[in-house]
Amino acid sequence: MSERRKMKTKQTQGFTLIEVIIVVGIVGVLSAISIGFYGNHVVSANRTEARAALTSTAASLEKCRALYGAYDNASCNVTLPFDTEEDLYTISSVPAASAFTLTATPVAGKRQLRHFFQGVFPDRLNNVFHQSRPG
Repeated sequence: MSERRKMKTKQTQGFTLIEVIIVVGIVGVLSAISIGFYGNHVVSANRTEARAALTSTAASLEKCRALYGAYDNASCNVTLPFDTEEDLYTISSVPAASAFTLTATPVAGKRQLRHFFQGVFPDRLNNVFHQSRPG
């Protein structure tokens, strides 16, 4: 009887191969899903940075027009073009006396995560933003 108890306890220890394969499969599926969400989040964060820079620059240009009567006045303290904080976008402008167009363009040569996901999210690669103020 003691031999049977030893064999029975040996059989209940550890995991079976099928249990390990199921766990590895579940982890693989969850990893594949999370990589997609992570890529979306990073692209969204990068675009938020560009939009914030455009909005801030537009506000500075509006202040310039309120103070000096024109967007392109030499006394304005708006330096263009410039790179965003993370150096992912370059903000440029075509100011005129009564209108402006701001553009956020991705900086060439910078490692942006969106390049890694190019095959996964091809519709999210157009990262050029415009903000205009007609006269």
